[in-house]
Amino acid sequence: GGGNVLQGGAGADRFVLADGAWRGGAANVVTDFQPGVDKLVFGGGALVGSNQPVFTNVAGGTKVELGTAHLATLVGVSSSQLNSSLDVIGQSGSLVSPLANRYSDVAVLWGGITQLG
Repeated sequence: GGGNVLQGGAGADRFVLADGAWRGGAANVVTDFQPGVDKLVFGGGALVGSNQPVFTNVAGGTKVELGTAHLATLVGVSSSQLNSSLDVIGQSGSLVSPLANRYSDVAVLWGGITQLG
């Protein structure tokens, strides 16, 4: 879901903001995005045709929107510092589905273990 505070580590970071139709819930807050170094990732074909991220200056940073969804606020970053060709990655494959499948596998395994106990 959304509503998280995201902070990268040293060096280049990737922040996944959308995956296909998934947009999370409330907007995330990215505290240390470095334009030209870090990347905003949109997986699952979220960036199709004219569906591209929009960057708008707000108090304290930049709001990132996709369609009507406010996905994140980049703290301390001006929209003029962002360049979609450098700071945005669009991937056709889903980033969330493989994780959901693994979570399901773990849940099934855990259910089998608890029945044995």
